[in-house]
Amino acid sequence: MELFGYTEDGMTPMSWVNIALASCVTMCLQSYFSNYQEIEELAIQVDSSYEEGHFKLDIHLPKDLNSDNEQEILSF
Repeated sequence: MELFGYTEDGMTPMSWVNIALASCVTMCLQSYFSNYQEIEELAIQVDSSYEEGHFKLDIHLPKDLNSDNEQEILSF
């Protein structure tokens, strides 16, 4: 049984969990920037993978964004 990825039958349950996690993180970041930075639209890319029993998230924010509040963003 394949636990992750796309098969000829479609997405696996772990694939859907991975997609949902990345989507949730994206929505949380959009909410943070809307509420605390008054930025209504922001291009955010979240890459999510599942390997060896752990999820890995890479979050890509625009380069011109002030990253002084990185810890606040992570806490949010």
